Amino acid sequence: MRWINENLTTIIVLGVVVVGLYFWLMRKRYADSFNAERNRIEAEKRARREAGGQTRKGS
Repeated sequence: MRWINENLTTIIVLGVVVVGLYFWLMRKRYADSFNAERNRIEAEKRARREAGGQTRKGS
């Protein structure tokens, strides 16, 4: 019975480590894509503001 408990504990610990690594990697990947998307949106807003300012000045 002790053998089963030790192996079960090892399996649970390894499972927790694997799940933790998976979530850490997914969080990092999601954060990178989120930052890229936010930067793209900010660049579009900036371009619209600059284009809008030029047309208003010209009118």
